Amino acid sequence: MAGNQKMLKGTHLYSNHQRGDTIVEVLIAAAIVSLVLVGAYVVTNRNRIAMQDTQEHSIALKLVEGQTELLRGDLATPANGECFGTDGSVNTGGDCIVTAEGVTAPANYGGAAYKIAITSTGVGPAQTFEITATWDNLTKGTSTVSSYYRRAT
Repeated sequence: MAGNQKMLKGTHLYSNHQRGDTIVEVLIAAAIVSLVLVGAYVVTNRNRIAMQDTQEHSIALKLVEGQTELLRGDLATPANGECFGTDGSVNTGGDCIVTAEGVTAPANYGGAAYKIAITSTGVGPAQTFEITATWDNLTKGTSTVSSYYRRAT
């Protein structure tokens, strides 16, 4: 009987040791799951920023294309830094801060605002225009989209 008690006691100690391994295994598994979740969050966040950046570039390109079309169809030439308003007239004074819809942004506008500027180099048939849209991006930097147009004479 004494031998059986040692066996039971030894088996009992082995069970405690096995429980300790199980806790360590659970902690390792929890750490692995945590790493996977953190990795998924990082990838999702990067994708969200990339999608927002793509959308902002698309809007800016649309605004620049609209200004180019107005430049093509109008005989007026904006001075450096000016742009066309939604009605096709030249906004004088270089204050061309617009919303994604292309309308002038109010002073306290909280949404995405784009600064549009048309600059020109050369004169006559060699006159080339650069149409630029600049805006603050999500990464606290500035992004720019530019297009060039040479007016046919």
